[in-house]
Amino acid sequence: MKRLMLKLVTVSATLFALSVPAYAAQTATGPVTLWSISETPGFSLISVGAAGDGGGASVLCTVDATTVFGAALMGAAATAAIQVADVTLTCSDTGRVQQLQLVAGSD
Repeated sequence: MKRLMLKLVTVSATLFALSVPAYAAQTATGPVTLWSISETPGFSLISVGAAGDGGGASVLCTVDATTVFGAALMGAAATAAIQVADVTLTCSDTGRVQQLQLVAGSD
């Protein structure tokens, strides 16, 4: 039982460590691959770029969708995702969304 718990803790710690670089990237351009709106302030997620998992050329950020800025941003993300339009997502070093901009020429 102790070995199983140790393995679970090790795997969890490894997965957490691997997820940290998702917030190191500042900007990504591409399709919106994830947008998740939550009722919890600051807990909504948006990902732009590669696989939508925060790895590779993608960026995964958080935003408070209960604010005017967050609600507008998440609405724009949903519209861009439905239209398969490329956007540029800019995040702070703490993983908070700063800007979502439609790429020129995207329809």
